[in-house]
Amino acid sequence: MIYLLNLNYFSMPKTIISKNTHLLAQKELKKLKNEGTLFKKLQAVKLAYEHGIQNTADFLGIFPVSIRNWAKAVNNGDISSLKIGSKHKDGIKVKKIHKDKVKLWLEKDSNLSINSVKNLLEEKFQLKVSRSTVHNIMKSSEFSYITPRKKHYKQNKEEAAEFKKN
Repeated sequence: MIYLLNLNYFSMPKTIISKNTHLLAQKELKKLKNEGTLFKKLQAVKLAYEHGIQNTADFLGIFPVSIRNWAKAVNNGDISSLKIGSKHKDGIKVKKIHKDKVKLWLEKDSNLSINSVKNLLEEKFQLKVSRSTVHNIMKSSEFSYITPRKKHYKQNKEEAAEFKKN
């Protein structure tokens, strides 16, 4: 018995990505270098057309919905939305000026807390940052907040010294 195979059925996996979207992604890929997130997203759309969204997502270790969203953007001609924009206009939020000022504040008053430095940054520079950012600034200015260990008020100093010897 001879079985006839429909080669068109087996050659391309079923996908929601159209041939037009595939061609647009291919055209944009030719303009780019082989690096960057935009290249990777367009490559994923192209691969999803050729091998199916689920197979591509599994291979690349990403969610299928991401590929679908990227394909929609390509199809709508909104390729610029696939680029990752910088978080801040001038790069990083905390500049060298801010770090230098924090260092000066800490040299003047070494008892400043993270919250007080955060409030000073907001007052002086209108800069809203998190507590962890302020802590990192303080660490980068080589400031270490040293506090003594607590001692119980009923502690016998002689017994503690004897215990330390043993």
